[in-house]
Amino acid sequence: MIHDAHIHVGQFRDKHYTPKDVLDFLLSVGVDKFAVSSSSICNEDYEKTFAEMQEIVSIGKEHITPVLWISPAMLTNGWLEKFVNCGIEWKCLKIHGYFSNWDPNGENIEKVIELAQSLNVPLLFHTGGRKESDAGSYMDVIYRHPEQTFILAHSRPADEAIEVMKKCPNAWADTAFTPLENVAKMVQNGLVDRMMWGTDYPLPDYFYPNQNMTQYYNSLVDETKKLMSYDDWVKLSITNYQKLFFNAGLEATNYIQSNEPYPWEM
Repeated sequence: MIHDAHIHVGQFRDKHYTPKDVLDFLLSVGVDKFAVSSSSICNEDYEKTFAEMQEIVSIGKEHITPVLWISPAMLTNGWLEKFVNCGIEWKCLKIHGYFSNWDPNGENIEKVIELAQSLNVPLLFHTGGRKESDAGSYMDVIYRHPEQTFILAHSRPADEAIEVMKKCPNAWADTAFTPLENVAKMVQNGLVDRMMWGTDYPLPDYFYPNQNMTQYYNSLVDETKKLMSYDDWVKLSITNYQKLFFNAGLEATNYIQSNEPYPWEM
């Protein structure tokens, strides 16, 4: 049994991945629960995104942890309210600073943080691709909001993700498309208690069209297990997911708030 913290349905470039196909594949490789958002949002296709999330929640039932992917336009075009009030019990919010123009310290992110706090859910940041969306760019905003839990999707660049997680106990990470050597480095730095297994499926199918996806997924599991103890693998692949998304004993982190410089600026 595995819990996968980073899954998509929907349109990705010229391919479309239906909720049923994604669900059937994940169950076939032993994934019992997965956090899922619709990549159709990248095209600002709100109708399609809305329908796909409704469908995956309906057919996936207890296997689904719904993630609301928010574009900047949704803050003003009325779609955010429609998604929030549609009856889906969202377990996470997501923003993608590579596809969308999110200022890591701007007013729009603050609005999303306020929403995450009102829903009592973590906020996931895509990391990597450009400086503005690298893990280190989110250091200040994560530190300023110790009451909010954040997830650094992809853990990129790894050194920056490690630094953020060490300085901000409210920062978590997933391993979606994270090179194995970087996963090992994060574990060696004592961060496995805030790491979650993730694969970004079905995007590997898009980028590796000649690979058998069942073999790919199973091989990735096997190779990742070799990097850590059995207990740490259980944390990565099951326990931490339950702890984060289903409130299994998480406690808020409290920093001493002051006007002093951040520790990494001293």
